[in-house]
Amino acid sequence: TSETYNANKLLLLGAVEDSIFGKSTASMVTQFNTTSAYIPAANTEIDSLFLALYITDFLGDEDQDLTLSVYEFTDRIFMDSVYYSDYDVAGKYDPVPLVQKTITPEAGTAYELFIEDQDFIDKFLAIESDTGTFYNDSIFKDYFNGFYITAEPTSEEGTMARVLINNTLSRLSMKYANDSTDVDSTVERDFFYAHFSIN
Repeated sequence: TSETYNANKLLLLGAVEDSIFGKSTASMVTQFNTTSAYIPAANTEIDSLFLALYITDFLGDEDQDLTLSVYEFTDRIFMDSVYYSDYDVAGKYDPVPLVQKTITPEAGTAYELFIEDQDFIDKFLAIESDTGTFYNDSIFKDYFNGFYITAEPTSEEGTMARVLINNTLSRLSMKYANDSTDVDSTVERDFFYAHFSIN
C-alpha cells in the first residue's frame, strides 16, 4: 500500500511487529518507463544494469539490517486501474530473484541493486534494434512488466522503509554501448547511461 506525504507518493516496504495489531508487511510492484536516453541499435553491449531505490526514512528497528529482494514481474499492470493493498501477486512474478541486497538503514539514501541476471539482461539484447518497443510506452510495458520488490528485516521488531518512488534517483539505470554511440580514437567502446524512471 502507499501513503501521501508532502505531495509525494511514498511506498512502504518491509515488515514491523506491533503488540496490538500484530505483524504488518508491505511489498511493492512497480513498472519502469521507457526513455529517449536509450537509443536502440545493433551490437548492443550492456556494461551494467542496476535498480536504485531512494528511501526517505525507516520505521521500527533502524539498528538492524534489511534484505531487499527484486523479482521480475510477469503480469501487466495499468495506470488507469486501482490496485488495493490486498492485491495478490502469487504466480505473477518469477520466483528466482534478479538481485538481493542487505542494507543498513540510513535515511535519505538511494540504494543501488546491481542486476547481473543474464536472462533479464538478454531481454534488452533480444530487441536491441527494435525501435517500436522502446518508443511506445504501452508496447514497452507489455514486454517489460516491471518489478516485484520485498524487504525482510533481520530483527524481531521489524523495519519498514518509506520508498520515494517519484524521486529522480529511483530508477533503473543501464550503462551501454551500441552502433548508435560515437566512435573515438580509443580502442575501448564509448559507454552511455540510460535511466528508466519508475515514477
